[in-house]
Amino acid sequence: MKKLLKLLFVRRQETKDKWWHRLALVLIYGSTIVGAIFLGSLLITEEADNWVTKSYTAYSFEEGYETAQGKEMDCKFSVLELSRSPVSFFRCGDFSDTTEFLEKYSRARGTYAHLEELRLPRSESGLYLPVADRQGKKTDEQIMVQLIQDGELDNIKVKQTASFDHVSFFGNWGIYLLIVLGWLVFWESIVYRTLLFIVYGKKND
Repeated sequence: MKKLLKLLFVRRQETKDKWWHRLALVLIYGSTIVGAIFLGSLLITEEADNWVTKSYTAYSFEEGYETAQGKEMDCKFSVLELSRSPVSFFRCGDFSDTTEFLEKYSRARGTYAHLEELRLPRSESGLYLPVADRQGKKTDEQIMVQLIQDGELDNIKVKQTASFDHVSFFGNWGIYLLIVLGWLVFWESIVYRTLLFIVYGKKND
């Protein structure tokens, strides 16, 4: 252990009372501390989400919800009134698309056929039909807005499970420690030691 410390840290009798030696150590250790804080903050802000994997096991409108594992969380649905037409906003599990939610919701409730009846048909080219041919049907967005305004989506819940990725966590922090230690070793044990060797020559033990 003593030999390892001597290898890592430069301490020579010739430099003991030199002001520039103390300044060099302040710069080396100061930059190491600043770098460690910066990298640590960056690691936490950029990688913390990767250490915990979240998944959604069931929604309250599905069968088997009561026995599904996970923490129960509320889904949030709201409508933003715009000048042209209202727009739906929602946060519910891993859903990010209105059509995806409507199809899963209607299939689970056995109302998918009714959803298809309400839906605006599409032309062969994939574009919506002209207004005159819509016959009172609605887009998925309009259907979603109506469901929210009618309160049909109130009190929908989802169960979420979370698992901690130990490999990613210890891997990230292991790399972090290697970088910080590598910086310190490079500047003190290599660069500064080389400069002292040039000035004073080989150390006499």
